[in-house]
Amino acid sequence: MKISNPASHMIFRQNEISLGIVLPAQARIKNDFDFPQQIAIARRADQLGFAGLWVRDVPLNSDRYPDPVGHADPWVLLGMLAASTEHIALGTAAIVLPLRHPLHVAKAALTMASSSTGRFLLGLGSGDRPGEYGAFGRNYEDRKVIFQNGWEEVSAALAGQGNLSGVANEQFYLRPRTDGVTIPLLAVGSSGQSLEWIAKNAFGWMTYYRELTIQRDRIALWNKAREKVTDGFGARVVEGTAFRL
Repeated sequence: MKISNPASHMIFRQNEISLGIVLPAQARIKNDFDFPQQIAIARRADQLGFAGLWVRDVPLNSDRYPDPVGHADPWVLLGMLAASTEHIALGTAAIVLPLRHPLHVAKAALTMASSSTGRFLLGLGSGDRPGEYGAFGRNYEDRKVIFQNGWEEVSAALAGQGNLSGVANEQFYLRPRTDGVTIPLLAVGSSGQSLEWIAKNAFGWMTYYRELTIQRDRIALWNKAREKVTDGFGARVVEGTAFRL
């Protein structure tokens, strides 16, 4: 799968490991998001040559959620990061797609790709908290289908192929344009999908860090899935939070 995107070349390098930072990178205590600290970390990471900054989407905090930090809205934070850095790739890990309208996600992704001069990668996941689904009026048991349908709509909208007809057949379109820069779609976790589906539809797969022996097995499964649906030069794998600071 060939793709024109500067961020993809920063993150995916043949026979190399790239290092990134997942934000927020701050003490895991019950506290609000520290914007000055995170922007300072982002600028320093940019200067030091880190490959990427990854932003998490946590729509709602709760006492049951293991990370007590009050997370920022990912799109607002990404805009701040784009304005505060020059070279480092910016990605989402991940937008909880079933809890957002696909056209809103596509609009935000196009805006990020344009404002960051193509340094953006869009990671999408399904989330894993039933209670959060309930708060948004969604059925957690339907997450697999909702995610798959949402993925198809986001992908089509970014490619300019979605059906955006409104009432009275009024045709709509998404802006801003990205001047030929495509936006890589990364599947974060499995979101109820098979590895074959992910290898066929995603630019890459982002999974969680595990012990090396287990991780080796996961990569082997991924390579088998990729071989089934690509020519060997298609989707890639991102191995999640091993290098979180």
